[in-house]
Parts: sequence; structure tokens; C-alpha cells
Amino acid sequence: MAAMDEFKDERESIKNKPLKYRIAYFWDYYKWYVIGGIAAVIVIVSTIKGIVTAKDTAVYAAMINYTENVDYSDDVFEDFLKMNDVDPKKNMINLDTTLYLTESGWSPADVQSVQKLSVLLAAGDLDSIVTGAPYFQKYAYQGYLTDLRDVCDEDELKSIEGDIYYIDGAISKLVIEAMDDNKEYDLSEAPDPGRPEDMEEPIPVGIRLTDSKLLDAHFEYSYPAEERYGSVVINSKRPGMTKDLLMYLYKY
Repeated sequence: MAAMDEFKDERESIKNKPLKYRIAYFWDYYKWYVIGGIAAVIVIVSTIKGIVTAKDTAVYAAMINYTENVDYSDDVFEDFLKMNDVDPKKNMINLDTTLYLTESGWSPADVQSVQKLSVLLAAGDLDSIVTGAPYFQKYAYQGYLTDLRDVCDEDELKSIEGDIYYIDGAISKLVIEAMDDNKEYDLSEAPDPGRPEDMEEPIPVGIRLTDSKLLDAHFEYSYPAEERYGSVVINSKRPGMTKDLLMYLYKY
């Protein structure tokens, strides 16, 4: 008898069998089809849910040498988003804590972080750099940070007076020229960032966030003794919102 005929006869024979037998028969012959079908449905539903529930980025900040505390969640910035008429159910503040820099500058983490930052900056996806003074100085003098006078009004600048990070534009030009020649410029003698009066061409590029209670509550910095600053990067697509976030962190 052909295999197909045997299969048909077997199917006919179980019709009069007890329900328990029929269920066992069905499971033996079709369980992998059932499992595969369920798995496919789960994958499809999860993919659709991920697409539907994915949030847009309101601000993307590189938090260099920061780590998240276990209690951190997107809800931390819900009030900030609402204050700026942004729906927190559809938008999020992306604080990227995957970037690490060390004093040596040659660890695998250094290389990966520098490469990632370079890509983010080139693509225009990054809005802000938040980190300690030594690393902040590097990116500030290399010309990656926005002049705060271009994004803050006079009252805002006055409200953070004394907590602004300045660079000397004359020195920044020399640093950029050195970079173009594949050289490094020694910044060890750079003026105090809090003393613009000692600079030839003072440019405000950062806001001091060392005392931000919100950051302290939800993040840990690898070198807590350092002063920490936040910035708006030069090609941010969301400079206004980024500035507002820095002012929010400064206040809270």
C-alpha cells in the first residue's frame, strides 16, 4: 500500500478514537509545526510592537565615564519633556553611558569610544557631551562644542554665571591647526576655564553640572572629584532642546 494511502487509513481510523487519543496523535505528528507557528507569531508580534512602541530621540547625549544606577528609567525626564511640550510616550532622552575614556588613551574602551564619538559627530546624531573637565577640555578646544551665546539668551547666561566653561578661541585655533597636521597641542598651560578675563578670545562652551542632584541620583561618574560639564555640540540637530536639557540638569 502506498504511504499516502496508509496515512489516509490511519487518519480515518482515529476518528472514532477517544478525545485523549486524538489529541496525543495530533501532538505527535504536528507539534513541531505548532511550535514553529507559535514562535513565528511571537517574533512577528515582538517586531511590530518594537516598531510601534519605539520612541523618537529628543536629545542624544554622550555621557563619557558615566554609568547608570539601577533605579534609572526614561521616567526621570518625563517632567522635562512635558515642560517642553514633548510627549514622553513617544519621545525619550537618550543618555549614552557606553563611552569610557582613560588617562592612557590606549585601552580598547578608549579606541571604541573615540570611534563611536567620531561617527556620531560626523553623522550629526549627537547633541551633547557630558563629562569631566580633562576630557571636556579636549573636545572643547578641538572645536566640537557650540558657543553658548548662540543658543542661550542673556538672562539664561546670567543665571549660570560663575558656572560657565570658557575656552580661549585663539588657542582653539592653534589646536585645530595642529590636528590638521596630525599633531597634538599641549593644553596643560591652557587658561583656567572659569577665568575668561585671562583669555584673549573667551568663548563660553559648557555648563558646570557637578552639583546636579538629578545626575547624582541616577548616575555615577568614574572620577567623582572632577568638575563635570555639559555642552551642545556644533552640529546638533536639536540645539534648543539640548540647551534646555542642560539648564534643567543645572537647576535640578
